[in-house]
Amino acid sequence: DSKMNQPRELKTLKQKRIQVNLGGEKYKKMNLDDLEEEFGKTETWKNICSGKSHSVPVVEHLKKSIRLSVKQTERRMKEELNQGYQIIMEKEGLSGEKAALRTKGTPEFKVYQRFLAEKCEVLVKEAMTNIKVPGKLVLRSIDKEDVVRKWRNLLEMSGLPLTDKKQRDEFDCITIYPEGDGIRVILVEVKNPNQYPWDTKPNPPGRSLVEGQTKGGKYKPGGAWYQLNKAYTFITSILADVPETKVKIQAFVSFPMTPRSVLEEVFSCGTLPCVLGKEDLEPEILRSRLGMPAVSAEPSQAGLSLMLKA
Repeated sequence: DSKMNQPRELKTLKQKRIQVNLGGEKYKKMNLDDLEEEFGKTETWKNICSGKSHSVPVVEHLKKSIRLSVKQTERRMKEELNQGYQIIMEKEGLSGEKAALRTKGTPEFKVYQRFLAEKCEVLVKEAMTNIKVPGKLVLRSIDKEDVVRKWRNLLEMSGLPLTDKKQRDEFDCITIYPEGDGIRVILVEVKNPNQYPWDTKPNPPGRSLVEGQTKGGKYKPGGAWYQLNKAYTFITSILADVPETKVKIQAFVSFPMTPRSVLEEVFSCGTLPCVLGKEDLEPEILRSRLGMPAVSAEPSQAGLSLMLKA
């Protein structure tokens, strides 16, 4: 069952001051209010308050992040993998399916697969960034542990119910912005069923990509819905002291390289409103899919104050 359909318990947090390591052998006694005040001094927050948008990472370095050389372009990787796939079929007399399995096991394919995964996330982040909404913060590839590590003791002593710290979770794209006297949070999990350069037509997503897998009669957690539930748990943990009426949380799974017509063949009418295809990333279409008004109002002070908590 989705946690997003269940009521949240409002928490009263403790304002305990504890010693926090700020780095560079600098320590300071802080509570949650001090933490908000500290972030409120940053240039990022000043920009958000002035109605500007901010995205993280500010600059994308796809090749550097997966250690690609300058010569390794997407086109070149596709051509080399496709050539290797054709050679396996012709020289070894294998079927297309078996040749694909052989190619998938190569280091070159794994690098290409990782490149596409990063590229798809960037496409979604850029689409969310391009929507004109004042005071918007767009985050890509958020590692839960990186977020809470520095402030873990302070958060736990204050009573924030953090998610399982033994499990390392990463969330593809989170967008937060003030709306009225509250905030809106948009969670997007990014998937790509089109990983094979030899395919001439876009593939529809398989069930396991969305719902996880069942092996030997046992369900193995995974897939987009499962990951969105974890992202929801994380966000609601951080916003544990904010009333539900002040926070609107939406969740979507995005297939930025798959036409919507292909997605309409596999998703039900009830699920499609939570699914974003390739065409849906156009700014005006995306606004409509997300249920945003044509023109966003300027952020209120109450909305900005709640956003600072996030």
